[in-house]
Amino acid sequence: KNSIVGAHTLVPEGKEFPDGVMLMGAPAKIVRELSPEQQQRGRRISGNYLRRVALYRAGLKLVG
Repeated sequence: KNSIVGAHTLVPEGKEFPDGVMLMGAPAKIVRELSPEQQQRGRRISGNYLRRVALYRAGLKLVG
């Protein structure tokens, strides 16, 4: 929750991490803790992304 997982990071099945951290590597390791401001920004960005996905899906039309 409220964390960032870097590109190409491998999080093993069942592995748990604390909230509000940045994970990177293979296997995933905590790189650093995120500030409250960084966590809020991440929530805002992911919310925008999910809204755009919904808009995109609503506009899809079956062709062929």
